Amino acid sequence: MDKIRLLSEDTINRIAAGEVVERPASVLKELVENSLDAGARRIECLLEQGGARLIRVTDDGEGMSAADAERSLERHATSKIRSADDLLAISTYGFRGEALSSIAAVSRLRLITRRSEDRAACEIQVEGGRVIKKAEVAAPSGTDIFVEDLFFNTPARRKFLRTSATELGQAQSWFEHLALGRPDVHMILRHGKRLLLEAPAARNLAERAATVLGLEVYRQLFPFEQQDAGRRIEGLLSSPELSRASARDITILINGRYVRDRLLQGAVLDACRGSLPDGRFPVAVLQLWLDPAEVDVNVHPQKVEVRFARPLEIRRLVERAVRDLLARAPWAVTSRVYRLAQPLATKAPAVSPTTFQNLPLAGHNHAKAVQIGTAQEAAQASTGLEDWQWLGSLWNTYLLFAYGQELVIIDQHAAAERITFEKLRAARQAGQIASQRLLIAETVELDRRRLAALESGREMISELGFELEPFGPTAVKINALPAELARAEPRALVEDLLDYLAEDRLHSGWEALEEGLLARLACHGSVRAGQRLGEEEGRALLKKLQEIDFGSSCPHGRPVAVHYSRAQIESWFHRR
Repeated sequence: MDKIRLLSEDTINRIAAGEVVERPASVLKELVENSLDAGARRIECLLEQGGARLIRVTDDGEGMSAADAERSLERHATSKIRSADDLLAISTYGFRGEALSSIAAVSRLRLITRRSEDRAACEIQVEGGRVIKKAEVAAPSGTDIFVEDLFFNTPARRKFLRTSATELGQAQSWFEHLALGRPDVHMILRHGKRLLLEAPAARNLAERAATVLGLEVYRQLFPFEQQDAGRRIEGLLSSPELSRASARDITILINGRYVRDRLLQGAVLDACRGSLPDGRFPVAVLQLWLDPAEVDVNVHPQKVEVRFARPLEIRRLVERAVRDLLARAPWAVTSRVYRLAQPLATKAPAVSPTTFQNLPLAGHNHAKAVQIGTAQEAAQASTGLEDWQWLGSLWNTYLLFAYGQELVIIDQHAAAERITFEKLRAARQAGQIASQRLLIAETVELDRRRLAALESGREMISELGFELEPFGPTAVKINALPAELARAEPRALVEDLLDYLAEDRLHSGWEALEEGLLARLACHGSVRAGQRLGEEEGRALLKKLQEIDFGSSCPHGRPVAVHYSRAQIESWFHRR
């Protein structure tokens, strides 16, 4: 019996839908891009249940005739290209002719569209790829599309959707990217009755960024521009005072199209190297205007990846633009921390030990973790603590002790972090982490990712000892913090907490989340590098460190202490 046979049209459509329609966010993206290609000056979007229940996109674009509306729902039907040669210089968002067909194959779709010259609008209803109704209706010019019950006929796909809050966050992210790419278009996004974003038409990228990213972020963004060989780049980059824990807030736009491009993201990061601490990333919006013939956008079904004809030239242009801004350092005029010039650090002698080993400190009794104590507590050190000879503090970061025939160097932040972490973990295992109210509540503005994380993780956040109260549509009031972190900076602590939760971790459950999250929080409540500690504080830290089973490392895996034997030290000076 022959084994190879042609797939049915229904199967073909569902496979195509799997490439184009990944989740509600991809549906929203395709529909808004169609509206932009139709010349819309105003686009309104409505989502319900994160888009799984309903995605509605209404625009005032040119609309379609009844015949075009029917053809638009067929596979590979498009008004954007006529021949294969047109693929070499694409200037529109859509061109593949598969979006509406793919969406209709896995949803209940209703399309209402009218050109300004037509007497009536055309309405078409499709269910799972089958047209079930065609009619003439009254409607304004433009297009109105309803996509309901996404993946209703493909339950295996539907079960892979995340929570409504996560799907909403993804959809809002795409909407914001589209809004940044087209500042000239009035764009509105609602979820149910809640207005998530209204971005009126703006004069330029900076104005649109102020609306999309929020004024608090916008005030720390600085514009840059560069031109070369017919290419133009404009963008916004954050001052060193504003950074993130990931590169997620670097937005790359090519001719108004949002793309995920490692080449350009790497160019931004390389240019910023040395201006930010390791593990911190800038906020940036990069808009690159190129001849369409220089960029191939037809390398991914969802058109989120591109290929450049001259990638190294493009990368150099981006690096040069960012470095020129960093060299000017415009934030130095008003910054509280950064200045145009900073004193050079004195280099340490080029003498280093041959080995580094973690030192399990003596005196462990595996008691419950407690915070760094007072000087009086240090004076009541347990037996054995007096054997540790205080030598001093190095660079306000490392505590130096002599213990028997060993030189012990303790990283004060790593040690304090481990102590705080064990305290939080013990409190969590005992039930509820205690809270401490702030004398004066603080308010923090949240972006869409953090808002989604707050909505999904509200119960967990409360169990961690935080008390956060909604304060307007995009802000929260911080009323209380975990008692062990009472000395932390509230805004930075809450932002970091929500950033961690926003990295799509909530679906994995508390058990998988707990250790990493507590480690992240512990960092905020601990003695910092650069904070001067005297002998009494140093001994208090040592005592508390000896009371926990800390495994010689901080919660992030860095060593708490290293030691050098007397024999090692004497060998450096050729005494052995």
